[in-house]
Amino acid sequence: MTEERGEPTVRGVPQGERGLRVAIFFVTVSGRIANIATNILTLPYYRFYQQNTLLPILTIAKSVEDRESDGEISAQLKRWRDRKLSEFQLVQVASTLISAAVIGCFSWPAPDSLHWLSPAFWHASISLSLFSILLAASEQFIFQTLHRSPRPRNVDKDLAMILYIRRSRNVEPVHSPLEEVPPIPQIREIKIKEKGGWLPKEMPLVEVRWNMIFTWQAPMMLMAYSALFFLGGLTVYVCAPLYDGQGWVGESKAAVFYLVSFFFCGITFIWCAFWAYRLPAKAVIDIDLTVPDPSVEDDYVPALESVGFQFISREPEWHEHRFFAMCEPYHCNLHVFKPGTAELVRHVIMKEWLIEHDDDRELYARTKVGAADVSNSLGETVMEYNFRKETVIREILERAFRAKGYMA
Repeated sequence: MTEERGEPTVRGVPQGERGLRVAIFFVTVSGRIANIATNILTLPYYRFYQQNTLLPILTIAKSVEDRESDGEISAQLKRWRDRKLSEFQLVQVASTLISAAVIGCFSWPAPDSLHWLSPAFWHASISLSLFSILLAASEQFIFQTLHRSPRPRNVDKDLAMILYIRRSRNVEPVHSPLEEVPPIPQIREIKIKEKGGWLPKEMPLVEVRWNMIFTWQAPMMLMAYSALFFLGGLTVYVCAPLYDGQGWVGESKAAVFYLVSFFFCGITFIWCAFWAYRLPAKAVIDIDLTVPDPSVEDDYVPALESVGFQFISREPEWHEHRFFAMCEPYHCNLHVFKPGTAELVRHVIMKEWLIEHDDDRELYARTKVGAADVSNSLGETVMEYNFRKETVIREILERAFRAKGYMA
């Protein structure tokens, strides 16, 4: 890196504001296209891909980047390995059942006008299911070997399954691979002021091994597409009376009935596997309650408990906060503060800002969903979930405060 007119020159990075903007635009667009394509391709097994592969790996990468202890990182790796081992067992059982179903279909009498797609789908389904069984067994053996190792293992060696890590104080500072701007080589050395500062030089350089993400999710992918190909062949077989000119006979009626049920099941599956999974709303509301002195708990705790609230925790060092929850059923969190507490004002400002600004409301929703996904996959507490969304909430509040003139 050399200096020219007081500005650093980074090899491979466009020079000038316009060049940087164009480069970032193309990186952002390509990243979004890749994200959309990934969502479509993983739709048949979206929840498994997110919960058992992608999110745990990104969480582990963030922990390494934040220099958490080896013990914590090892615990995260163990939880992830346990989830993957369960997934591999599921894949082997499900793929075996799919193979048996396809083999059984070959014994059915073939209609005279059966389209060639039906046997083609079924042959492909058998191939996919058999390879998913073999690959799941192979990867299961790898995970079990690591899990049962009699000797203490080097954490970095285990992390090599999913990450590239360079622990050197001499590496150039780069952006986090988990930031919104993708960490491709041509862009990652660009400092975007709005995104925050450079990472310190002593921070470990962490890059996700996307080829390994593909590897660890491949058995589930093969099994999911094997099921799709089986259903494709079944659909072509059942619907043969509709395209061979037999008219409205009994087989045609059965085909229509099958298509209706198939459409209903398909919509239900897509909703449960993808769309419902991404909904930011939750069936729990948060309520703020003010009392003259929260430390005098006898004045309000018995009344709240009498109507079903459970006293969960107290934080006297934080605005004398007391936390209650309506647990049976769980549908309400109640926070007790003193009147005039700054936290209450912050809640109102946040609410009004999100109502008026769609972009920040969508950002907030994405952040909550992402934090919930990661915390649920790792079995974290509510406090850890709150910590994961803290940075984005502070960024949104900063914009709201500046708009109100509270910050310069």
